Amino acid sequence: MTTASQFHVGDRVRTTQPLAGLPLGSIGTIGKVFPVDEFYGVRFVGELLPRLVHCSALEPVSTVRRAREVGGS
Repeated sequence: MTTASQFHVGDRVRTTQPLAGLPLGSIGTIGKVFPVDEFYGVRFVGELLPRLVHCSALEPVSTVRRAREVGGS
């Protein structure tokens, strides 16, 4: 049985807990969705390869923060 994915390819996310080699709040982009076990392939800023991360360790980046990252007000 599959469940609806919490995130979709292209969504910006941040970590809610430190992960091996990544501090809390690391920003990344969903590149692949594995909906059966709620895992995501995430490419983090400054990292060469994507990481496999469970949804419990991720939260969406707010649209306000996203606007600031791209130079908005």
